[in-house]
Amino acid sequence: MKFRLFIHCLLWGGLAVTLPAEGVKFTAVSLGAPLPDVEYKNGGKPEKFNIPAFSRSEAKTYSGMAPIDFYTTIEKDGKKEKVKIAEVTLPEKTSRVLFVFSPQADGSAKVQALDDTPETMPRGSTRLYNATAMPVAIRCNEDTSVLPPNQQKIMPLAPPQVVVQMAYQKQGQWVRGGGNVFATDSNIRQTIFVVTSDSDIFKVQTPAGMVALSPLQSFTLPELVETETPKNSK
Repeated sequence: MKFRLFIHCLLWGGLAVTLPAEGVKFTAVSLGAPLPDVEYKNGGKPEKFNIPAFSRSEAKTYSGMAPIDFYTTIEKDGKKEKVKIAEVTLPEKTSRVLFVFSPQADGSAKVQALDDTPETMPRGSTRLYNATAMPVAIRCNEDTSVLPPNQQKIMPLAPPQVVVQMAYQKQGQWVRGGGNVFATDSNIRQTIFVVTSDSDIFKVQTPAGMVALSPLQSFTLPELVETETPKNSK
């Protein structure tokens, strides 16, 4: 009886309980600078991988307690020091996750964990994700949605292409923020990100230098096929 009472207190008392994750597959993308040599523990053993900017990382696997911690190594006072850059809670009952890293000025990262299972993101679908800090109106083909920051919408894919138009609020008025066209295929699934970025990949060369074409940018991550090299486009 005392043992049962103790377990009940652990589960329903004020103590935090972490639940294990077993064999969760994940990929990651950085919405800023690339993040090299990011470390985490898989089954208690350290593993490293690189998180590229605006494209999908290699597929990795995680088994262990949730949340999952990510670390990087920095040089401080002439010595290398491992620091935690993010702690991420996994979506419930998921076997596949897309981690969206937003690097911060202090070296840490804000991370969103998106359920990336085929049940949530079936083949032939597209996910719109607002990775900005403001509400964005997104028109995808003939469908228009206003997405708050860090929110998503999943909709059927419309071959042969997806036309995305974006708008944001300025002084109470909706202002056009740019657009893009993405090729599609009924046999793939993809996530289209809306971002505000000063990365050169969203700029064009002019006589005055590199300039952004619009206040909002977008890029797509198609489904990662593990036996092939994923194709990423801006």
